Amino acid sequence: ALGDTIHRPKLSTVQAGLLLLQHTDTDSAELTAQLISVAYGLGLHLDASNWNIPDWEKGLRKRLGWGLYMQDKWSSLGSGRPSLLNPSNWALLPVTNADFPENASHEDEQEGSSEVEKGRILFSHMITLSEILADLLDTVFTVRASRGTWGFP
Repeated sequence: ALGDTIHRPKLSTVQAGLLLLQHTDTDSAELTAQLISVAYGLGLHLDASNWNIPDWEKGLRKRLGWGLYMQDKWSSLGSGRPSLLNPSNWALLPVTNADFPENASHEDEQEGSSEVEKGRILFSHMITLSEILADLLDTVFTVRASRGTWGFP
């Protein structure tokens, strides 16, 4: 079903693809590449904060963009393949509390409200770790680095 929606993608296409990558033995390199292509087409690589769209969609776009960024970096490390995303073309701002529609303050008396907050914090920390990994991938795990030529004579 995901293959059918790739040709007319929506935000839910990227959501479904990211979920599928987390729970199956799918060829992650191929599906990640398809999702990145879809993300560029949907503008998930851009800062949508000034777009004339609802706030919930701005937050969802940012979370999906960062989720795909993390997927690309970690699957690159796991597969030994180059990362497909270049930070100079992936212009997302850091996530904020406003990017998460559910938060603990909305659910003070509901069971699981602390889990929502833990999820937000975990997601934010995983973004930071993924940015560190991206730096490592770019400086250590590249063809140029393996040849020992970093632009020095």
